[in-house]
Amino acid sequence: MIKLSDYQTQNAFPGEMKTPERVALAYAYDMQKKRFLEHMECIYIYADLEKVADDKLDLLAIENRVLLYDPAADPEIKRNLIRNSLYWYVKLGTRQAMEEMLNNALPDNKSKVIEWFEYGGNPFFFRVAVDIGKSGLDSWMMQEIVEKVKLCKNARSRCDGILYQLGVGKAKITEIAYLRYGCSIKIKPKLEDHASAMTPVIVSSHIFENNGIRVKAKLE
Repeated sequence: MIKLSDYQTQNAFPGEMKTPERVALAYAYDMQKKRFLEHMECIYIYADLEKVADDKLDLLAIENRVLLYDPAADPEIKRNLIRNSLYWYVKLGTRQAMEEMLNNALPDNKSKVIEWFEYGGNPFFFRVAVDIGKSGLDSWMMQEIVEKVKLCKNARSRCDGILYQLGVGKAKITEIAYLRYGCSIKIKPKLEDHASAMTPVIVSSHIFENNGIRVKAKLE
């Protein structure tokens, strides 16, 4: 199949119409048609977001008031947030929208919203479980997650805590002396060879040593 931009209009002329003037006119028309089609591709924004230049993504985010947008994020993360922003505004405040927004804004940290009836809490409360196995955890990451949760939750609901979970065997966790959203940080460390289970450990924010959390596991 011939592309519209490559089609030569003179090929549609019957033999008796192919005069030099008409062939020249058809050629001029084809050149203008090709330029017009090239300009049209520049406005294929949402239909073909992958071709939008990286330096234009920030302008699109401002225009669409994209939530959880970070100008320093990877371009692919920016594109996903822009692409889904209108849909998320329709679903904003729901569990589905919160999970999708958090997972797109923080692709290395799989997030799950736990509603109050799933853990025996009070009505209109929720928790967020965040897998930090790939990225680790530090004070900047904790603050980043807290701010993003505040932006995508509905006004009625209250966050009852953020649970940080390790989805892999090792992860680096550091924390400052005071930064808390909810009641505690829950860490499930791997026990020694003589034990075969995972036990929860509660770490208070004021127990720290050499700029890191000092964890002392206690078997139940």
